[in-house]
Amino acid sequence: MSDNAAVVRRLYEQCLNHDRLDILPELVSPNVINHSYAGDKVGLADFTQSIQALRRSLSSQHFTVEGVVAHDDQAAAHWTMTAINSGPLAGLPASNKQITQHGVVFYRFENGKIAEVWLQVDRLGVFQQIGVEIPGAAPALRAR
Repeated sequence: MSDNAAVVRRLYEQCLNHDRLDILPELVSPNVINHSYAGDKVGLADFTQSIQALRRSLSSQHFTVEGVVAHDDQAAAHWTMTAINSGPLAGLPASNKQITQHGVVFYRFENGKIAEVWLQVDRLGVFQQIGVEIPGAAPALRAR
């Protein structure tokens, strides 16, 4: 396994699954750029705050890393996360329902640390699982 793949796995298995945010500085650059649907956030403090905000909305999170591919200064991870929607999410009240979310994340590394992150997650699927009616969605999808 490449060093970058090991960093990605450690991010999920130690930091996220075991709430070890104290080791983020070992894995993530102080000037990390986090690209997401909410816009770009820069810096380790914002990266950490994003993780904490997600924990407030989705408790009991557990990530299963389905695979990591690394080459040169880049890596990609595919994961499945289970959690409970225990807090407000995207302006919606907590549903207290269990959810399963799938994601793909691309990483760029500098000096052995994560320097840039592109996150793609199944937000629509999560909204359907917590009971949000999605206009135009097929009934079978809403029945999750």
